[in-house]
Amino acid sequence: MIKRGKLSLSLLNTIFLVVFLIIIVLGIFISVFYSSKRVLDYNINEYAKQTKNITNVIIKTEQKDLNNIAIEIADLLKTNTKENYEQIETLNAVDQVDLFFIKTKDLTEDYSQSLFDTQMIIDKLDEMSISQENTILSLDTKDGVYILFLSIKKIIEQDTGRVSSRLFLGKILNDNFPILNEIKQNSLLKDIYVYYKDELIGTTSNTSLLNKEILSSKKVVKDDNTLYFKRTMNTYNNGNFTIVYETTNSTNNLLKSDFEKIAWILAIFVVISFVILYMTSNKFIIKPFSNLLEFANRVKDNKDEKYESNYIKEFDEFALKLKEVIDELRELKEQYSRAINGVEDGLWDYDLKTKKLFLSHQFMSMLGFEDKEAIKNLQFWKKSIHKEDYLKTMRKLIKHKNGNNNIYEDDYRFLCADGSYKHMRIRGKIFYNDKKKAVKVTGVHTDIDALIKLQNDNVKKEQLLFQQNKLASMGEMIGNIAHQWRQPLNVISTIASSQLIGYEIGNVDKKSNVDGLNKLIDTVNYLSSIIERFRDFFNPNKESEEFYIDDMLKENIHIFEASYIENSIELVINVQNYKVVGYKFELMQVILNIINNSKDALILNNVEDKFVFIENSIEGDILIFKIYDNGGGVKDSIKNKIYEPYFTTKHQSQGTGLGLYMSREIIRKHFQGELINETIEYEYKGVKYKGEEFTIKVPMVIQKQKLDS
Repeated sequence: MIKRGKLSLSLLNTIFLVVFLIIIVLGIFISVFYSSKRVLDYNINEYAKQTKNITNVIIKTEQKDLNNIAIEIADLLKTNTKENYEQIETLNAVDQVDLFFIKTKDLTEDYSQSLFDTQMIIDKLDEMSISQENTILSLDTKDGVYILFLSIKKIIEQDTGRVSSRLFLGKILNDNFPILNEIKQNSLLKDIYVYYKDELIGTTSNTSLLNKEILSSKKVVKDDNTLYFKRTMNTYNNGNFTIVYETTNSTNNLLKSDFEKIAWILAIFVVISFVILYMTSNKFIIKPFSNLLEFANRVKDNKDEKYESNYIKEFDEFALKLKEVIDELRELKEQYSRAINGVEDGLWDYDLKTKKLFLSHQFMSMLGFEDKEAIKNLQFWKKSIHKEDYLKTMRKLIKHKNGNNNIYEDDYRFLCADGSYKHMRIRGKIFYNDKKKAVKVTGVHTDIDALIKLQNDNVKKEQLLFQQNKLASMGEMIGNIAHQWRQPLNVISTIASSQLIGYEIGNVDKKSNVDGLNKLIDTVNYLSSIIERFRDFFNPNKESEEFYIDDMLKENIHIFEASYIENSIELVINVQNYKVVGYKFELMQVILNIINNSKDALILNNVEDKFVFIENSIEGDILIFKIYDNGGGVKDSIKNKIYEPYFTTKHQSQGTGLGLYMSREIIRKHFQGELINETIEYEYKGVKYKGEEFTIKVPMVIQKQKLDS
């Protein structure tokens, strides 16, 4: 193993101070640099904006002057006389334009005094349809591209009021030194370049050399001593030309000058700061800490060692507490040993390198072992796990080993000394060395056998409540069977009596007997169908299934509707026939429990017109049932009690108090939904009513699985 070199606290202090001051200085330099750069960049950008604005003003002025000349000439030619046309050539304004021609229907007269090939330009303009009076054009000719400031005026005859001809005046920007020089002088520029696409068409520079990459840049381009920025202008015929501005770059000199001043100031600051910080830290930190270290070495051997006080209060207090800490550590070790043997949890620790297994006294006693030799290694733990829990436990341990969870935790049955199994909860953690290799496993065992037994007892109690609720429903079913059978049995009795009397008096009519027997068979079949419907209701499929809401209600409401009709209760059913997956019988049982409660409330409160409403809807993937009546609602004093088991407002002969309790349990546990209620006021057929509304919310799809009976 390579031993690392040791550094003294004094050397570390010096290194940290130097690094700290370097970081501070760099931070100041960077901050100043970027602050200065931002200011300079801002000024450059503002200068570029101002230059572009000046360019706009000069170009607009040139267009305005051109337009004024065109207006002056057009006014002069209103009177179509020879003298007026001769007078045009004497105007001083004519010398200021590069292009001047008058076009009539059949004739074009060119008065241009320019060195450019004006006839070629006129021919090019004849090919174009120009609708604006004042515009900028780009003309691509065989001699090259021209950027043309153009003003067009109609010449209207004074006598007839008709347009006799059109006047065209233009200035060509190409190598138009007066315009470019005016922009250059007003903007204090070094030079200006005018490009059409990549072709240079005008400049104030003698060299005319420019890096073409500047044309593609969207920002200011900086060379060592020069700044470039540009302005792109569109022409009437969808062309564009670019003006590149060149000026002197003085930013580097400014930055260099500023940083030379800052560098001297920072150098002085660093030297002074280092001396002050070093002397201060050495006096108040390094020396007191060294004294404290010497005291710690002495106090290990001498309990009565005295500590020499220094400038730092905290060092003095730390030194005074150091001896107490050593004594407390000794006592803590003893307390830890007692705690391991005193807690209810059993502590275990397994060293993967040495294969040593430590088990606390509590671990042994909770399993009934007295001799530690009975548990020698990890194989004992694996063999003691119940075979039905072994694979599950191993999978969780592997997941923890692979880093899927921070703590290994599981419940399983563990073999005791007497051969019985006890429910245990294990919590542990694998510890790794710096090479990511597992070296130790530590954790605790908790005896949860009594808790598991209590949970099992609760399950049995809940099953008992379900059975009591089912028996109560069965009692109501018997009443409904008796009601449904009463009329068919009367029919059977009447037919049998008629047949018997006919035989006694000797009046036997074969056709009448056959009809009576057929009717008797139909009645018996009807009674059989009633038995089938009740049997299906109380012997449902215990697995999740697909069913339609409307079909579910029609199949089951019919079984119990006789009791509602007998009590003059109108069931108002307005449901959409949604297709859902879930436990049909369980959901129908909850709906019938709520409807029966509404029936009892309507009868108990002597409501004249009795209604029970059933509605449903869908919100996202949630199925919602709303069942409400006009029974006046649940009193506030009992509203928080109606879901408690065995709570009822009815006589003992009428109810068990389990209906709403079991309904909420069914919705929560079997549907992962909720059952809530509130008192509402509503209007039905123009009459206002008050009643209790129960809302059932369940997911549209319940996980397919078999229900416990």
